Amino acid sequence: MTEPLILPASEQLELISLAKRLLGDQLRSITPLLEDTDVLEIMINGHNNIFVEKNGRIEKSNLVLPEGSLIAAIKLIAKQNRKEVRENGRISEHLILDAELPGLRIAAALPPISYFGPVMAIRKHGRHVRTLDDYVNDGSFNPSYEDTGEILTARPADHLVSQGGIHLKNSLEWMRDTHQNIVISGATSSGKTTFLNAYLQGLSPYERILTIEDTKELQIKVPNWVALVSNQALGVDTHLLLRLCLRMRPDRIVVGEVRGAEACDLMDALSTGHSGGAVSLHAENAHSALSRLENMMRKSPDMRNTPIEVIREQIAQTINFVVHASRRGGKRAPEEVIEILGCEHGKYITKTLFKKQRIST
Repeated sequence: MTEPLILPASEQLELISLAKRLLGDQLRSITPLLEDTDVLEIMINGHNNIFVEKNGRIEKSNLVLPEGSLIAAIKLIAKQNRKEVRENGRISEHLILDAELPGLRIAAALPPISYFGPVMAIRKHGRHVRTLDDYVNDGSFNPSYEDTGEILTARPADHLVSQGGIHLKNSLEWMRDTHQNIVISGATSSGKTTFLNAYLQGLSPYERILTIEDTKELQIKVPNWVALVSNQALGVDTHLLLRLCLRMRPDRIVVGEVRGAEACDLMDALSTGHSGGAVSLHAENAHSALSRLENMMRKSPDMRNTPIEVIREQIAQTINFVVHASRRGGKRAPEEVIEILGCEHGKYITKTLFKKQRIST
């Protein structure tokens, strides 16, 4: 994640004051957040659904914007940046905003791209240059830290996972809770989305989740969730939405389905501070899912001449597990789970943790 520009406290407050004047009445309700020097990021998921990152933690704000003021603010910010946005616009430039105001970096999206309504993320420039003494004084160098709600459990033994049942459930929950990156593969109608929904149900309420889908299907029970929907007719594809995600302070990024060169952008996102991601793709089995990922990455102009060994190394360093779903036995459910342990001499090193066996009758 890009570090905020560091400014002296007095200069930051002066710029914030100018930004407030430029915004006029539209965001007056969140003035206390703009003025609070401990708040680094303001995440507006709706006029009455606002979160902030304060002193390194995300917390819900009790402030509320008047209905209609968020879209008005987005339009005003666009105008200040010599851009134009429109509700239900016909091209991507009218639906996604990347802009700046004095002391602020702003990313926003409008319906139908933002499924639940207009959303905005405001990142403030840092208030001062930190010193090593600051790390000592605020406890950042302490050998332990206060529990913030993350669920850290011991990894279930592999020999138990192979037995399935509650042991497989425990293993999947461990993957989710320890921010492992997973690929969910399978054929059409194999239950990929149904399983992904189930997998995401136990997410920590302290996390900010951004999802990207072609059609809105996921149902995630966390308060800080932004659902983005691609729209090819409007020129808004997964590649564009991944770039938007990175500007909206995600803890996790979930992609309903990856099909092409955007796989390269996703791999970069998952390997640069946004672990715990999940993505689904079409494949015949867990191992062929890795080959499919390779082929999609090769579609990116930046990767066309990259040796396959290098691509496989990147995949092995980024993706931790593959869960393959199928319809065998009359049930749509995971059939195979493999762990990617690494890559040597251009070949993946994997371990099968779970695999259903056919029983002859």
